[in-house]
Amino acid sequence: MMEQILSENGCGAFAATAAAGEAFRAQIAVADGGAGLTVFCPDDEAVAEFGPRRFSNLSADGQVALLLYHGVATLYSEEALGAMFDRKVATLASGPGDYHIGIYGDTDITLIASSSKNVAAVSKKVVDNDRLVVYLIDSVLVPGERTAFPWDWELVVLVVVCIVMGLGAL
Repeated sequence: MMEQILSENGCGAFAATAAAGEAFRAQIAVADGGAGLTVFCPDDEAVAEFGPRRFSNLSADGQVALLLYHGVATLYSEEALGAMFDRKVATLASGPGDYHIGIYGDTDITLIASSSKNVAAVSKKVVDNDRLVVYLIDSVLVPGERTAFPWDWELVVLVVVCIVMGLGAL
């Protein structure tokens, strides 16, 4: 059913790719049974730009992770997305990588930033019911790689700057 909904609403290439993954369907079914599901579906042009070769070069687990990276196990209305700014949200993906997205809402546009720093704009809402919301986006979200030290580097830099500034005052 999910593949059909996606295909009928401007993201047929993503739906066809997702249909190939049994693990993807299983995860979506689990998430859909909980607090609702939000899917950020790349439009057909974005999938074509990402390239089938790039996708096929990923391991089977990597392919599933990339697909699941576009889903969130919470139902986010347009109003909720618009009210968010710089909010880090966990996706359905898991494994050796950074599988969070940043949501930057506004009254005019909502941007979704991947952990690898690519950004997609939400172009329209294509499905909205009490268990599922699907938004069409203009780019494939690519998760970042987790480093050996899963620290918040911005916080580390801030602490170092504070220490250096404190020592300079002595």
